[in-house]
Amino acid sequence: LGGMTEGVIAIDNERRITKINRAAAELLNEVQGDIEGKLVHEVYRNADFLQLVEEVFSNGGAQEAEVAFYHPEERTMLAHGALL
Repeated sequence: LGGMTEGVIAIDNERRITKINRAAAELLNEVQGDIEGKLVHEVYRNADFLQLVEEVFSNGGAQEAEVAFYHPEERTMLAHGALL
């Protein structure tokens, strides 16, 4: 995961962040080790992102959504979610 240019966040069934690669941490202005093990809704209070996470877990299939983040600057990203 470390060499990927795409951001990857792994979330377990309890909605805890189990892994985040460097690209995702930089995109979201986070420090990798600081958020691993935390509940996703504690770290990201973005409604679009949290809805995508819930849709992936409840529908069991791949989902895609545009997600806007506003901190530290406004960015819109195309996010993909899938069960592994």
